[in-house]
Amino acid sequence: MYRKSILLMFLLVSLFISSANSKSIIWVSGDVDGDDNGSYTDDWQDWIDKLEAEGYTVDVNPLYWNELTQDKVNELNAADLVIISRAIDSSVMSTNDAEVTLWNSVTTPILNCSPYVLRNTRWKWINNGDGTLPNNNGDQGSPLMQVMEPSHPIFWGITLGANNQVQVVNPDLGSGNCSFINTADVGNGTLIAKTVGENWVWIAEWQEGVEFYNGANAYANGHRMSFSAGAREGAVGGTDSYKVSEYNWTDEGWKIYLNAVKYMLGELDYKASSPNPKDEETDVVRNAILSWKAGISADSHNVYFGTDLDDVNNATISSHDNVTLTESLDVNNFDPGTLELGVTYYWRVDEVNAPSSPGSYKGQVWQFTVEPYA
Repeated sequence: MYRKSILLMFLLVSLFISSANSKSIIWVSGDVDGDDNGSYTDDWQDWIDKLEAEGYTVDVNPLYWNELTQDKVNELNAADLVIISRAIDSSVMSTNDAEVTLWNSVTTPILNCSPYVLRNTRWKWINNGDGTLPNNNGDQGSPLMQVMEPSHPIFWGITLGANNQVQVVNPDLGSGNCSFINTADVGNGTLIAKTVGENWVWIAEWQEGVEFYNGANAYANGHRMSFSAGAREGAVGGTDSYKVSEYNWTDEGWKIYLNAVKYMLGELDYKASSPNPKDEETDVVRNAILSWKAGISADSHNVYFGTDLDDVNNATISSHDNVTLTESLDVNNFDPGTLELGVTYYWRVDEVNAPSSPGSYKGQVWQFTVEPYA
């Protein structure tokens, strides 16, 4: 009986830890029933199942987000990631300028999987001329993906073919058709991947604070990524019905998509992150041990440490005056020794992943201030 109680307690503690560490994702979807079977939730259920299998908590509440209010924006801001699914009606998501402004005001990172909502007549992420889409927008088959930024973290562990192309959609799943917006111009964003053939956006991102394109008068209030994902609901010819946003990835396609989710959650980065002490922390003890979260491909770490911001930022292996350099650390912590009271220190961690290209990733300069007295 005693051993059973201990086992039960262990399981409960494990479940609590798992739940506490789980990132929360809000899945935004509508009520479009693509296969006309009386249920719209099963159209995209495979995506939810696979995300939950990765340990994420996915909040699914169809129709709830069709009319956005400031209170609902606050709910979105409390999540770790918002995914706009392919199963939405873009006109419902942008009934007027006020609603568009509310969606763009969300501070939580947004991964948008519907190309329809990108238009300059919707959320104004991409300027596609007059805002119309081509007649064959939903009947574009299953093209190859042309990767424009092969060093981007979302392609970590992905084998790219000739000319950095990869097959990410399976033509035998769903309708065999995808949807894209008809331009490769992403304004002030970064084009990460496009279609082979029509030269249309597949993946793009915008950093927090940028105007999506000049003259848009719409800004990314948080990290934004567009990643067209999910089968078109109608087949070529339009006679057969398919599920809206039905899962249609190849194995490589799912890996890239999951990498994108992790990247938007801050879980996938080549650079060092999550410094301890925290950046700009004060009253740090004199015998503090510095640590950080290692980059995903880090083989070793080069640590630059000093009392001048510019010196630390500009230091290199061959030139680091007034900066202490510790090379090739095989652990992600560093002991700077006993620190001076009241002094502000600056430090930088470069992640080294030789023999991979580019070989190293320059880190951000962090700072902390030691306690004024012991």
